[in-house]
Amino acid sequence: MASAPTAGGDLRRFRVATSVWSVAVLGFAVLLLTPFADRAVQERAGAAGLIAAGVVATACGLWRARRERGAQVVPWVLLSMAGMVVVGGNGIAATAGSASVASPSLASDLGVGLGYLLSIPALLTFPGPGTRRAGTGLMIVLDGLVAGCSLLLVTSILVYPRLLDAPARESMFSQVVSFIFPGLDVVVATVAVLLVVRSDRHERLMLGLVAAGFLLWAAADLAFAAQVAAGTFAFGTLLNVGWVGGYLTLGLATFAPRISAHGRRSAPDQKPVLLSDVPGTALLFGLVVLAAVVQVGVPQDGALVRAQAAVWVVLIGAAGTRQVLLIRANQGLRRGLEQRVEEQVADLRRLARQNEALVTSVGDGVYGVDPHGRITFANPSAAAVLGYAPEQLVGAYAHELFHAPGPDGHPYPWEGCYIHDAILEGRMAHAEEDDYLAADGRVVPVELTAAPLIDEQVVQGAVVVFRDVTVRREVDRMKDEFLSIVSHELRTPLTSIRGSLGLLSSGHMGELAPAVGSLVSVARQSSERLVRLVDDLLDLERVGAGAEPLRLADLDARGVLETAVLQLEGLAHASQVELVVEPTASGALHADEDKVLQLLVNLTANAVKFSEAGGVVRLDSAPAEHGQTHLTVTDHGRGIPESKLETIFTRFEQVDSSDSREKGGAGLGLTISRAIVQQHGGRIWMASELGRGTVAHALMPSPGAGQAPSHRSPGSSQQPSGV
Repeated sequence: MASAPTAGGDLRRFRVATSVWSVAVLGFAVLLLTPFADRAVQERAGAAGLIAAGVVATACGLWRARRERGAQVVPWVLLSMAGMVVVGGNGIAATAGSASVASPSLASDLGVGLGYLLSIPALLTFPGPGTRRAGTGLMIVLDGLVAGCSLLLVTSILVYPRLLDAPARESMFSQVVSFIFPGLDVVVATVAVLLVVRSDRHERLMLGLVAAGFLLWAAADLAFAAQVAAGTFAFGTLLNVGWVGGYLTLGLATFAPRISAHGRRSAPDQKPVLLSDVPGTALLFGLVVLAAVVQVGVPQDGALVRAQAAVWVVLIGAAGTRQVLLIRANQGLRRGLEQRVEEQVADLRRLARQNEALVTSVGDGVYGVDPHGRITFANPSAAAVLGYAPEQLVGAYAHELFHAPGPDGHPYPWEGCYIHDAILEGRMAHAEEDDYLAADGRVVPVELTAAPLIDEQVVQGAVVVFRDVTVRREVDRMKDEFLSIVSHELRTPLTSIRGSLGLLSSGHMGELAPAVGSLVSVARQSSERLVRLVDDLLDLERVGAGAEPLRLADLDARGVLETAVLQLEGLAHASQVELVVEPTASGALHADEDKVLQLLVNLTANAVKFSEAGGVVRLDSAPAEHGQTHLTVTDHGRGIPESKLETIFTRFEQVDSSDSREKGGAGLGLTISRAIVQQHGGRIWMASELGRGTVAHALMPSPGAGQAPSHRSPGSSQQPSGV
């Protein structure tokens, strides 16, 4: 069985078939209706066209059956079988030169009758939309009564009176056939109408063409019966156009594209066809109007008047019952829809209250801004920290209202604010440190996270969560002060101890026993380590407190990198690591040369320390946006876990607890480096991949830029724009 073609291929094939159908039907009609054509030629053309159209429709039905799957195969097979037997009957009738009603032919009548009987189950086996309500079966019955009674009334007015008035037939069989066939036409036409009424909207084109083909055939057949009764029938008239058009329309239906999958009913989430939609209802009541017009336009008398009145009673009763059921169904649907809407609204209100309670109950400050930076909401904690009422904050510009100015007294630019980055660039800021200005003028230190508010891939604003870290800053200050005091108090005795141990180990105080010499050597190394630790703590104190003012100057970035490499050549040689300044290194710095060198030495020493023998450490620099220069130190060592990328900037924090014993150092180098970068108004972070190495990044101000405009903490691990 062939696979289903693409939707585009189906559509192109249908357009071609429609063009062929139009040319064939119109050409055949012109041939038969031209008054100047030879009558004998028209009769032969009518008979031949009828048989040829039947063969085409049958072949198309078999072709469609081969392309279908599942339940869709059965109706096309039955229609193809019906076409075969009807074509055979038509062939016999055409060979006889007259209709089977006029010239009895058992083979012709049986062929056409069997075709009718096969067509009815074929139409009924086309898969419909399925039963979705208990009343759907009853509605189909009522639709069938409305359509059948309407068509029966038209037939009883236009056809059966002529059959009753016709001369008696030669045989009782011929007489019975002449009355049965119009009834079969009515049954087939009724089923065809029901096929359209109950069809799924995805298959309405195909099923509509099938129904149209049968309706054309039924109309031509009923007219044929009337003409036979009057003795005026002949091949090559307008009736042949109806038959041929019906056959070819059935053939055209086999090319109709279908949106839904082969052999499948509509998916549960698709719009269900509960009863009859507008096109189906319009078709049914169009038939009722047709019956009424025919009834009024063609006066009736005789035996059929009472029967027609009875049919009208059934028709009106079925139509009325149908409409009552539709109204009830619509009311039920409306009530169900209203109930669902009410339930969803209640759920939304409950969810909104829960969300509001969650935001209100959070101890941290939370506020949101729109795309322009105006505050749209603020929870009570945020208002309490800032000294405002929540309603006072709504509508104000957050950046202008409570972002404290920088160390130089000038406000930070909006372009460097984390809210600006979240809104316009969709970046998230984690663990930022900032200073907020309260309503009473107090400066409140905060730690915050800013995230873009995204809805359907569009940034609608930003949400900021912050925490007052005044107490934590005070604790940090006390710890720094304690460490400073201890460091100063330890430096003098440690210097004396280191000097004394140096004299002993050098032999100036006399030769030492090997065991004693070993102990003195260990003590001397430990004292030197303690001195380095104290020196680092003092450096950290001076940088953090700003005790040493920055001696800012314009520096060549490449020259500073090369100086740092020269200072670390001994360490690199001992570790068998190569230090390389990238040929592309460029840019300029506006910074304190000693501090920048200390920064680069710390970062490069770390890279050398954690590189394998034979490794390469690369130093590079390049201009960046916002008037900054981007410095990088890259190694190919073991890497740093993602969870440690931020914590390694904390004092005494190392990736592995054994590093201080195996690699040396106390875990203060990166803390000092961050303090240096922060003092310059820059930013430092680490990027790493386990097993492949680490890249240390630092943004430092360029000449003419002053401090970097970024309002974020230098310790943030997020990569900035333009890097």
